[in-house]
Amino acid sequence: ILVVLESLRKDAFTPEVMPHLTRLAERGLQANTHYAGSNGSHYGFFSLLFGRSAINYYPMLEAGVRPRLPTMLGNGGYTNLYITAANLGWVQMDEFLGEQDFQVTALASPGRSNWMLDRAVIEEARKQLNDHAGQPVFLVVFAFSTHYDYSYPDEPEYRVFSPASRP
Repeated sequence: ILVVLESLRKDAFTPEVMPHLTRLAERGLQANTHYAGSNGSHYGFFSLLFGRSAINYYPMLEAGVRPRLPTMLGNGGYTNLYITAANLGWVQMDEFLGEQDFQVTALASPGRSNWMLDRAVIEEARKQLNDHAGQPVFLVVFAFSTHYDYSYPDEPEYRVFSPASRP
């Protein structure tokens, strides 16, 4: 399972702030010294999946090169799943996070808050893992409510996550 949280700061990944995710991470590999391949989402995703510098983004996409990680895992018998509510075609990300390399579940729904969409993404990830129980699966979950404009539930227990000021 590769969980990508858009624009998440490292200091927010603590048991106090993210108890469920930190417990999940304890059972797997944590890349505590990993540095993003770029400060842009599409470039960072590219670097993760291709194992190459983001400077190669457009040349490799234009050449039709497939991302190494899902290709190798698919050849090894894994089912590659990608679940998100983000815009699939943003900056050509669908060219390496699309149907050619993954079974894609896109949960975009106009009018719903990003945090609601992220909850739907997590629920769908649970469902997909149950549906593929006992099978090798590479699951990429992309949540983006942690990106500007920082969408959070309005309940009191979540207000601590709200920005200090609004534009």
